[in-house]
Amino acid sequence: MTLESEQNKRAGEPRHPRLVPRRTSPRSPDRRYYLAAALGVLAVILLIANLSWRPAPTSSVSQEAEQPGTRLWNAAAQALLDAGVKPEWMRRRGNVLEVRVPPEVPLPVLNSAVQAALRQSGGEILMAKEELMPAKVELIFGFQHEPVGKVDIARSNSRTGAKPVQVAIVVDDFGYRIDDDIKQLLALQVPLTIAVIPGLKRSGQAATMAVISKKELIIHMPMEPVSGRVEDNGFAIYTALPDDEIQARVDRAFDLLPAARGMNNHEGSKATADSRTMRAVMRALKRHGAFFIDSRTTKQSRAYAVAREAGVPCRLSDGFLDARDDEKWIRQKIWNLIGQAPAGSKRLVICHPRKTTIKVLLDMIPKLVDQGVKFVYASEIVR
Repeated sequence: MTLESEQNKRAGEPRHPRLVPRRTSPRSPDRRYYLAAALGVLAVILLIANLSWRPAPTSSVSQEAEQPGTRLWNAAAQALLDAGVKPEWMRRRGNVLEVRVPPEVPLPVLNSAVQAALRQSGGEILMAKEELMPAKVELIFGFQHEPVGKVDIARSNSRTGAKPVQVAIVVDDFGYRIDDDIKQLLALQVPLTIAVIPGLKRSGQAATMAVISKKELIIHMPMEPVSGRVEDNGFAIYTALPDDEIQARVDRAFDLLPAARGMNNHEGSKATADSRTMRAVMRALKRHGAFFIDSRTTKQSRAYAVAREAGVPCRLSDGFLDARDDEKWIRQKIWNLIGQAPAGSKRLVICHPRKTTIKVLLDMIPKLVDQGVKFVYASEIVR
């Protein structure tokens, strides 16, 4: 076969591509390797940071404790505002809220309002103290048995322009004795009304001392009780007496005590419940231009109603300060009848010249005056 024919034969055969081996190069690192490495480094950094971290110093009260504390402070302040306390009457000094209110603002109302508000806000009353004289309230409140603050409420010396409480104190049963306690009572520089029983050994002396001490004098007229007896020195009023004798006895009492401006009943649970007897008494009082105070020794008393019918100025007693000879009881009674009286109101109360009563009066009357109570004679509030 010739060279040409050989070439033609190869030309007719299918041609295959020539395989040329590639030049190899080093393989590039996988991306996942870099990601894993980065995450590992980050984990190490976080671990080191966590081991070296320490909490920053904080105050002694944690945020959790501060939140209830703030809530309780706000609750106390809002309760006072809702009860009529003006913002300028309140001042926060550290952990103490000082509240100074005028004399006519009732402290027990503020005390109750603040305690209720604190409890409703999740607080606790750890200590509560309310004193009568001088009138003040102290509250220590807290959260989860831990103290948060204190509310200190007291009277201020200024008034808001409201009318003062007017109080007439009638001291019964003068005439039995004159001692140092009675002299101290008469020395008080406030108006008092002294009720002297006519016909006793010391009646005249007691009346003279009362007038010299610038106290008002009235007759403490013995009258018949339902049971028991009453002093009878020719002055006692009995339901069995005729009208003219009743009036004559009233006249003799004024003759003995001419400085007297009025009268109230000594005992008299039976006599004051009898309208006829009281009409005879009132006719005599009207002639003397005197007033009458119904001591209310019985709920069936007709004295006040009969006095009104007769045109005699009169007044019902608001109660006895010393129905019990107990110092604590007397103080509480004075607080109930006088200390909590609404602004502008009038009170006529009765007591007796006992040692315990005089001790309490000597202590509490000056304090009541400081708180704005105005003491007056009984004649100033009868009508």
